[in-house]
Amino acid sequence: MATKIFVSGFYDIIHAGHIQFFREARSLGDFLIVSFASGQVLWKSKRRKPSIPDDHKKSDSGKPVYGGQGGLRRTSGAGNGF
Repeated sequence: MATKIFVSGFYDIIHAGHIQFFREARSLGDFLIVSFASGQVLWKSKRRKPSIPDDHKKSDSGKPVYGGQGGLRRTSGAGNGF
């Protein structure tokens, strides 16, 4: 059975620290599922608008973020899988 690792966060602008976190989390299992908080959640939690609109995050979900297996992929519901 495959081990799935799930992380979630705002990840409003993905930077090198996020990529390192994703790599380390991915090393703990067979799949990494990343959930990006919506603009609505960001507003409720931090009282600010997102730097990147939700539809842009969705359109980027098929692009590899790092050299891991599969890159960043859209999944139904909770998040995006690496």
